[in-house]
Amino acid sequence: GKRLDERHLTTCRYQSNYNIPKTGHSSENQKHKKNNPANKRSLPNSNTITTSNEELNNLDIEIAKREKLRKLKLIDYKFQHRKEILEIEKQAKLANLHVQELANIEKEKLLGIDIDKELNN
Repeated sequence: GKRLDERHLTTCRYQSNYNIPKTGHSSENQKHKKNNPANKRSLPNSNTITTSNEELNNLDIEIAKREKLRKLKLIDYKFQHRKEILEIEKQAKLANLHVQELANIEKEKLLGIDIDKELNN
């Protein structure tokens, strides 16, 4: 805030000292600009407009293609991520089943030992 105010005051001082209008251009520069034919703009012909429209349409098509490709890549990424999660869950369930199977085998062994003891008595 304060720095901008100081710049504004400095600019105003120079404008009044050197007769520079508020636009920031001296009146001498304004005279040269008005007489310079290079500064006059001619309206573009219809071929230029058509070319520009075609270029814009082509750019729009390219942007749409890139956006669609980006969306497809995102969908593929989400699909692969979900697939990996399901594979991990599957492996965890298989591991739990294996643990249960081993626990059942151990129980059967203990029961077998108990049955053998009872038969021998």
